[in-house]
Amino acid sequence: MSQGIITGTNARYEWMLKLWWHYYSQTNTYPVTFMDFGMSKSARLWCESKGDVITISPPKGVPTVEEKIDPSKKREWEVAYKNPWESRKCWFYKPFAFLKTPYEQTLWLDIDTFVIKPLSSLFELDLNRIALTQDCYRSYNPTKLLPEEVSYATSIVGYTKNHPLIEKWAQKAQEWSHLFLGDQEILSRLICEDKAPITPLSPIFNAKPRANLSPDTFIVHFGSVGKSELYRKIFNPQQFK
Repeated sequence: MSQGIITGTNARYEWMLKLWWHYYSQTNTYPVTFMDFGMSKSARLWCESKGDVITISPPKGVPTVEEKIDPSKKREWEVAYKNPWESRKCWFYKPFAFLKTPYEQTLWLDIDTFVIKPLSSLFELDLNRIALTQDCYRSYNPTKLLPEEVSYATSIVGYTKNHPLIEKWAQKAQEWSHLFLGDQEILSRLICEDKAPITPLSPIFNAKPRANLSPDTFIVHFGSVGKSELYRKIFNPQQFK
């Protein structure tokens, strides 16, 4: 059974690619497919030197542009996330990227993650039940959760090819991008409504750098905690050739 990693970015965030690869490749040799959400030519060429590249083009009108969002919802989103309009251009590519995986078992990793241990234990899980961590860090959730709904993060996701929940997620991303801030709010709602079984992942697979990192941590995820400043303090990505 083929196993591999996918990640993706556009030109705005592609500066993180080399640092992501630096950490990932220290401890892992799974093949990587890079999803091109609108990279520069030079970034795409660099990705092609490390793995395969697939161009992702979501359906026209996805995500819904700022001007077409209800004003009250717009205000809520801007409280929840600094400059959500640029971020949404990446977030809503994800479901369509997941559909294009070339692997039977796939692990998606956000481009702002540091992988610091081998990921073999994740591939040993039951990925027919999508593997996810809870989103425990967002201080303000712009979506009113339904009873029994859990907010899941889509920064690290394990799944199997042609998974019906992934297919439905992509469908609803087309229909609901004017109602939800991002892709993960849509997936969380679907899991709740469909009572979809999942494989819960420990926080050690999605740890925040400002938290007390455990020696058992596998993946550090910068998320929205000032990634540009933090990354550049830790490492200068320009030194990679």
